[in-house]
Amino acid sequence: MTEFRDAKSVVVDVAPSPMTRRLVRAAGRLMRRILAASLVIGMVMWLGSMAIKSWGRWSLNRRMQAAQTLKGGQPYFVDPAGNDTNDGRAPDRAWRSLARASGATFAPGDSLMLTGGIEYVGTLHLGDDDGGDPSRPFVVTSRGPLPAIITPADSDGVVARNPIGLTISRILVRGSGVASNKGSGIALVVTAPGSVQLPGIRVEDVDVSGMGRFGMVIDGKWLKSGLRDVVIADSDFHANQLAGLSVIGKYLPFDRRYAHANVQIEGVRAWDNAGDPELDKEHSGSGIVLSNVRGGVIRRCVTWNNGAASHGRIGGPYGIWTWDVDSVLMERSVSFANRTASKADGGGFDFDGGTTNSLMRDNVSFDNDGAGVLVAQFTYAVPFHDNRIERHVSIDDGRKNGYGAFTSWGAVFDTELHSSVLSVRSTATALPSAIQVYTNWWKHWWEQGSSRNIRVANSLAFLGPGVEYLRTEAGAEGLDVGGVIRLQLRDEELPRAAQP
Repeated sequence: MTEFRDAKSVVVDVAPSPMTRRLVRAAGRLMRRILAASLVIGMVMWLGSMAIKSWGRWSLNRRMQAAQTLKGGQPYFVDPAGNDTNDGRAPDRAWRSLARASGATFAPGDSLMLTGGIEYVGTLHLGDDDGGDPSRPFVVTSRGPLPAIITPADSDGVVARNPIGLTISRILVRGSGVASNKGSGIALVVTAPGSVQLPGIRVEDVDVSGMGRFGMVIDGKWLKSGLRDVVIADSDFHANQLAGLSVIGKYLPFDRRYAHANVQIEGVRAWDNAGDPELDKEHSGSGIVLSNVRGGVIRRCVTWNNGAASHGRIGGPYGIWTWDVDSVLMERSVSFANRTASKADGGGFDFDGGTTNSLMRDNVSFDNDGAGVLVAQFTYAVPFHDNRIERHVSIDDGRKNGYGAFTSWGAVFDTELHSSVLSVRSTATALPSAIQVYTNWWKHWWEQGSSRNIRVANSLAFLGPGVEYLRTEAGAEGLDVGGVIRLQLRDEELPRAAQP
């Protein structure tokens, strides 16, 4: 230690000890090694990801090329009067069971014909080696004027793993009921690695009920692998537990990739899908749910009386809704009398967390517990932006928990309600409003900020006695709800909707 003294000050120079110098040098070496190891690990993970993706695409191309070389076009038959030792190639040589059909391999253009009007006990399993060519789909259907009935007891009805070029039509699936069944009526499951999208799926004219999970589910289980060019048409999903129809994929926060692409849902009806009362931390009991999709259409669909048993505290059911999607059109649909057994949701239509560049138009909602239209953003989702709702009619929504006919919740950006009609009356248990904007800025300020640029224009609001036009909170930036004609009416003067 060296001291320097003068008349005004004393300066003490303290040199670090040898031990301190050694510790500092050791810490520096450790940090450099940690940084180098992190870079190596990151590079290995990136290279591994690229290798898996390349291998997945190579496997997909190889499978589809191999399928094109197969002749196919052979019908196969299943009938309870048949025999599993037969070859199944003619009605008088039919197989007897779904188990035998599940063990067969089907080429592109083949068909599996189940004699209609008869019950088949068990599950039909289809695998990677079935079909394979979207231009010549493998078809599962019924023979005769009546649909075949698959009764899977406590399991799934039809399970297709990694399907390519598959059509399912004119099939009924009847589970044993939500109390005993543990499966889904139709499950299209993608486990192929490499973020690939398997093409050419069509499901039409099916009816599924009594399932303990989903009426129908499309499930991408491997990162962002999924399906593309999907059509689900003219089908009914009712009295199932988790949802009528659900399209899901592996959700990765802030990931802007999507498992599925070009999914069209048209002419689907979903009702009495009550939800699971034991699930209190997630939603259940919705009619139609679309997620992890880029490019989708929901058209001419009707949902009602879903969600009555849902006890989700964080999120609840909706008749028709999307989350984590991009470029979806939802149009010409009706959603009414949907319920919730908790304080969460139970509404008609919903653009939820991570929905972007999407349009909701020409829809009708009425008599829902929750909002007629909800736009909402949750934490860690891709930023919600550039969505539009137009020509929507909401009558007597917000029957429970005081939702608005149009409700915005969370960090919703650049969203517009246009050319719509909102008719709201109070109830004995709730005082809804025409428009509600909840920014929840205290939850989102550190992540995405508050809501921004929400606009309501060229619309008409009919308000019953005591009903507010607008209910909001601080923090909404660029909120414009002035473009609405408001009429305060007596209850008997308000429009009413009649259930079809």
